[in-house]
Amino acid sequence: MIPENRSALVHLLSEVADLTRALGELLLPPAITLCLKRLMNEVIKPTARKLGIPEVGWKMLRRWNSTVMNEEHFSDKVRQTRLGHASPIVTNEHYTVVRDSVSRRAAEAIDRRLEESRKNSSKNVGTPEAVGV
Repeated sequence: MIPENRSALVHLLSEVADLTRALGELLLPPAITLCLKRLMNEVIKPTARKLGIPEVGWKMLRRWNSTVMNEEHFSDKVRQTRLGHASPIVTNEHYTVVRDSVSRRAAEAIDRRLEESRKNSSKNVGTPEAVGV
């Protein structure tokens, strides 16, 4: 589950994404692995539970991060760089989710354009304006 609210986890997630990206470039010694486990178990999971998010893990946070950046119209390159991927294809295919609320907004936008085109076509048959161009 990717949370719809963007409240308390936003800042923490940004910091965690930067940390995991930086650490992902290194071989993690056991001490750092232990610190990351403690961060997840003692800070992130309790915060998520308070926000009503029952299950949280590193991959879920990375997906949420990519999804929010996508919804906020950040480029594929920005999302790819922040997640430390070699290719935007990995980011788009495996880490970006189209949530129901965004899909509904897209459908509503298409419906509005079609309705505008229908109205214009009855006024301007055969003109570029009739098809919303």
